[in-house]
Amino acid sequence: MYELNAERMYELNAERMYELNAERMYELNVERMYELNAERMYELNAERMYELNSERMYELNAERMYAERMYELNAERMYELNAERMYELNAERMYELNAQKHNRKSATCQG
Repeated sequence: MYELNAERMYELNAERMYELNAERMYELNVERMYELNAERMYELNAERMYELNSERMYELNAERMYAERMYELNAERMYELNAERMYELNAERMYELNAQKHNRKSATCQG
């Protein structure tokens, strides 16, 4: 009887240990899956942040290049406008000087 009880206790203990081990393995697997998922999510987030940063840097560079080009074009246009205006002012001044010279000659001839 004692031997049967001992055998039965051994079987029950073995079953319980198996159950406990199975539960613990399940817990460990769940924990590991959680860790792996957390690591993967971190990696994916890091990759996405890198992509977003790359996209933003590209946009900022494009905006900067556009701004620089617009500045250059504006500077060129201002230079052209200034040159045109200087040409016009010089032409006006030459016309005035010629008119004054002509007026002086006319005054000298009449006087």
